[in-house]
Amino acid sequence: AVDKRETDYIIDCHPLVRHYIDDFLFSEHKDLWVKGHGLIFHHLQQIAVSSPSNMKELEPLFRAVIHGTQAGLYIEAFQLYFERIKKGQFSIFTEGSHHADQACIRAFFVKQWTEPVDELPEDAQFYLLSSAATNLIYLGNINEAIGPSYKSIGWFVQHEKWLEAAGAAAPLWSMLVAAGRL
Repeated sequence: AVDKRETDYIIDCHPLVRHYIDDFLFSEHKDLWVKGHGLIFHHLQQIAVSSPSNMKELEPLFRAVIHGTQAGLYIEAFQLYFERIKKGQFSIFTEGSHHADQACIRAFFVKQWTEPVDELPEDAQFYLLSSAATNLIYLGNINEAIGPSYKSIGWFVQHEKWLEAAGAAAPLWSMLVAAGRL
């Protein structure tokens, strides 16, 4: 379907068609696939509310982060995630956002929850490990959270980032106590 709004044309199609086109471009025209995700990344940032306060307003930013990582814009996508979604915090602050947050975080990992992409600075990689662990804890996946928790806490302690170490340790500690594992 094509919809003309003022001077813009909006083209939409069934999700199965979008998925087919995505797969085709990824396998046959990777450069176009990357460029397309970059365009979507920038577009979603532009249409997003400047100070989102609920999930409906955050949704374009979550989607933008994922498209940014697919475009290889890892640093820009991380800045968007950290500054506009997380607002510079380590905690998950929006009720009901845990699954959307997990999809965002997952986009930065080469190997799920253990190996962030190399394109990010070291401190960003450990922030993501900590965020992944906290998110997994909030979703009740304590066993998956233990590895990234210990790894991020160890890095924070080694670099004398005590506030970050405490922030990463608190949810792990609480979940281990609640699960009867401490």
